[in-house]
Amino acid sequence: LRRIVKNIIFFISLLMLISCGPNFVVTSEKESVECPMVLFAAEHKKYLASNSSAISANNIAYNAEINNYNFSRGCFINDNVFTASLSILFIVKPLMEKQNIIALPFYLAILDKENKVRDIQYYYTDGNFNKNLETETKEPVETELIKTISIKITDADEMITIVVGFMLDKKQLEILN
Repeated sequence: LRRIVKNIIFFISLLMLISCGPNFVVTSEKESVECPMVLFAAEHKKYLASNSSAISANNIAYNAEINNYNFSRGCFINDNVFTASLSILFIVKPLMEKQNIIALPFYLAILDKENKVRDIQYYYTDGNFNKNLETETKEPVETELIKTISIKITDADEMITIVVGFMLDKKQLEILN
C-alpha cells in the first residue's frame, strides 16, 4: 500500500513540475495589414439560372448579381500567411413564381502585384427565396444571400487583388451580353 501511495505522490509531483515549468510553445504575433482590393469581374458579375437543362431567354428562373463585399474581421499576416474573412453579398431576383431554391456557383481569383492569376478558388452558395407573406400565393421576392469565406494565402509577402465572379457557361454569357 505504501508503494502505491509513493507512486501516486511521485506522479502528482511530476505533473505539478511539468505544469509549472516555462511554456516552450512559441506563438508569433499576427500583424494587422491593409486588406486587398476586391474587384467584381465585369463579364461574370451577373448570373442566370434555369430549371431546364438548356437555358434560354424564355426559361430563366432567377438572376443574381454580386452586389458588395466586406472584410468582416480585418486582414492579417502571420508567418508570411495572409488570412481574412471575406463576406460577399448577392442579390437574387426570382423570375418564375414557383421558384424556391437558389444555387450560385462563383469563384475568387487571387492576382499578384503584376495582375497575374496566382490562384483560383471555386465556391458555391445556396439558399431559399424569401416569400411575400402579404399575398395569397406567397410568391418569391428579391432575396439577399451573404457568403463568408475564410481566405488563407501562403507566401503573401506582396500585395494581392481578389476578383469575384460567377461561373458561367457559354450560353449564359451569350444571354447576358
